[in-house]
Amino acid sequence: MRRRIPFIVSLVLVTVLLAGCFKKVRYETAYVLEPWVELTSGGEKVAYQWDTIRCYAFPTDTTDWTVASYQDALDGVVTSLRTGERLAQPMASGEPYRMDGNENWLAMTVSGPSVMIVAVDTYNRLYGFRQQGLGANLSRMYVQMTFRPWKRARTYTDGDWLMFNEFYDPSVELIVRPLLQAEEASAAEPCPGVVTSLFYAEAGAWTVSSYADARAGVITSADGTRRTDPDARGVLMDEGTDQLWLSMWLRPENGAENVVLIAADTVNRLYGFCDLEVSDQKPYVSYAVTFCPWREEYSYRESGWTMRNDRYASASARPQNRYAR
Repeated sequence: MRRRIPFIVSLVLVTVLLAGCFKKVRYETAYVLEPWVELTSGGEKVAYQWDTIRCYAFPTDTTDWTVASYQDALDGVVTSLRTGERLAQPMASGEPYRMDGNENWLAMTVSGPSVMIVAVDTYNRLYGFRQQGLGANLSRMYVQMTFRPWKRARTYTDGDWLMFNEFYDPSVELIVRPLLQAEEASAAEPCPGVVTSLFYAEAGAWTVSSYADARAGVITSADGTRRTDPDARGVLMDEGTDQLWLSMWLRPENGAENVVLIAADTVNRLYGFCDLEVSDQKPYVSYAVTFCPWREEYSYRESGWTMRNDRYASASARPQNRYAR
């Protein structure tokens, strides 16, 4: 009997060890999403209200599946990249998860070693998705993400998230701030009676031949080609104020666009033009131009502008160089 006791003890130990080795592995996790918004580049991240954000989980992989549109993200639909099949039944949807005073978190129960997570910002109409690996026997996982509505792009990556702004508008507002320095020693003040126009054009290849052309919106190339239909004309901003700024809209192709900008002072019959490269990385750009009727010269350069006064040059004496004095 005594000999059998060690055997029985050994058998019990083996049974316990084997039970530990074959413990059930579970992939059911409470996935907690902590959404934030960054309203300006490098600005403070602030919390969303939970009813502004939606999130979903799918038993799919981002290698083969995507979110085709903002509306699909909103509705909880993913699409197969291989077959076009649409899956409109998420594994789970986020519900409010309040803990330690956090009112903006969402939680959902997900299953599997890896799931596709979709998150939607319904206020700014943004969405993003990622593949999320889950550890075995992990009861809860906290994941942060940040929506950046200031980003001027249709799509960008943010850590493991692929983010989308389907409604991104690459248009750029170009603002001209016309100023008048009536006398050499006087301060510059807002200049009334200014008209502006803009052409998409190669830098350095075009000039403005006269005040009449500047006022009408006409540019001329070295071979005499004339363009008489500007791509944009300035509109007075905030009528009734004393700023007298003018606004134009353009849509840079491929991220940037070379333009010729023209401004004409219709009161003093002065004009100026400059070459610019306008990028879509800012929603607006602003340029000042100063007219100086006291300057007794035909052409001069000032802060990137070629400024001209036709009264000081006859048609035959005008220099051929667009930037010449």
